[in-house]
Amino acid sequence: MKKKRIVLYKVRLEEDKQLRNHWTGVNVEEAKQIAEIVEPVFRGLDREQIVVLYFDTKMKPIGMEIVAIGGTKACIVETSNIFKGAIAANATAIAMVHNHPSGSISPSKQDFYMTNQMAMAGELLGIPLVDHLILGREDFYSLKKEHPGVRLSEVEQIPRKSCED
Repeated sequence: MKKKRIVLYKVRLEEDKQLRNHWTGVNVEEAKQIAEIVEPVFRGLDREQIVVLYFDTKMKPIGMEIVAIGGTKACIVETSNIFKGAIAANATAIAMVHNHPSGSISPSKQDFYMTNQMAMAGELLGIPLVDHLILGREDFYSLKKEHPGVRLSEVEQIPRKSCED
């Protein structure tokens, strides 16, 4: 009987020197800072994309990753892909950011659902989701800022502010 081989996988983080910016070593305390850090990754996009920003224990950014690229109206991502890089980078918290190519920053039902799911997964993994931002052309929407005092795993859709994007 032939022996079956087991594949050994190696996971490696690779630095993209083009994305290096002045935020290294700066404690992130508000949504505006998150938006400013990730904005270069979203410039000129004609489709949705999801980026995860990784933080250390002092809320200093230690990396970011483009985890999904979608179409003009939607972007699908699996929970494991949100946290895979965060675990490899030894991140202690993450922020999730995606764009709406239409320019609208109003969250959709799917945006609220994704926030809830990722926040719950982060709670289980010990890597909390500190915010979920939606970038428009000129502005952004922070689910944490717009729902003060509410855990992101419990944020619910507010009909007057939501729309399908």
